[in-house]
Amino acid sequence: MERPAFLIVNEIPPVCEIFLKILKQSECSFQTVETLSDALQLVKEKGFDVFVCIVRKDVVLTPEAEKTLEESGFLFWVWLGPLKFDSPRFDIRWPLELCRDEGRLEAIVKNFCRLAERLKRQKEMASLLLHDLRTPLQNLNSYVELLSQNIFGELNKGQQKIISNILLQSELAEELLQEITDIFRFKRRMFELPKERVNLTLLLNQVIRSLWGMADRKNIKLQTAIQQNLPEVQINVTAIKRVLFNLIMNAIKFTPQNGTIRIQARLLNKTPRSVLVQVIDSGPGIPDEHIPRIFNKYFRLEQSREQFKGSGLGLYIARTLIEAHQGRISAYNNREGGSTFYFTLPIE
Repeated sequence: MERPAFLIVNEIPPVCEIFLKILKQSECSFQTVETLSDALQLVKEKGFDVFVCIVRKDVVLTPEAEKTLEESGFLFWVWLGPLKFDSPRFDIRWPLELCRDEGRLEAIVKNFCRLAERLKRQKEMASLLLHDLRTPLQNLNSYVELLSQNIFGELNKGQQKIISNILLQSELAEELLQEITDIFRFKRRMFELPKERVNLTLLLNQVIRSLWGMADRKNIKLQTAIQQNLPEVQINVTAIKRVLFNLIMNAIKFTPQNGTIRIQARLLNKTPRSVLVQVIDSGPGIPDEHIPRIFNKYFRLEQSREQFKGSGLGLYIARTLIEAHQGRISAYNNREGGSTFYFTLPIE
């Protein structure tokens, strides 16, 4: 694996010299520029892993600049400068006052190098694993398609319906693999989703029907309360299907045997108008202190680590896709037990 590459905007040479000394010792590659404009030009020509700003005063990040930097695939962004600068784009913010202690600064930069190396290794391993997953999934699709064509004998209506659901799920899994691959590569273009006007009631019912078998294995009842005559929404169908599958499958996973899951949808008339979709389970609920973090990448509750397999990416992907629709997604615990996950979609 190649060592991490740092792109550094250097406005404070004494601090930068210490930074570069540690990078050399860690065998990390780097390139320094004097201005943000120079950095924006350079990332169009070369690839880097970490973006660092060592500055005396705030910088102005225009939407165009943010987009250029975001699409460059940095593992993380570092800000060494005035702490009053409060851009959410920077993952690590460190005050200049603490940079005057050379020993402390050296320790910080060494940690940056270790973090960059670990994240880069994870990113490359994830790309390889995702690539290797495609072959068995494609083979599975081929076998199911042969069954659907009655190659091995006539299927009855019930069998045809199950085969259709398997094909639907397989196609969704292939698309999801591509989505996750793009997320690991930190590509923003995936969130520029083509949209169309869709009957949300039909979409909800389609997803719920396809998950009936999974719920039935635990004798869980899937109940619906969908407001009549919901207006059409402008959405990317594949993306919203992924969100629904993720939330409902999570609810099935955490709801005990003989439990109930309720899927609701209704119109919110407050300005701007939107549709509210809720998935209400009868599971154990979520510790209150973890609710703000459950949509973070790789976050998993301790009990879910012990009981269920998973990467901790599902809710992160759901949040990303809903936010790409200018919607909102969140969760809360119910008074009577269990939890409610909900999202909104604007009506355009």
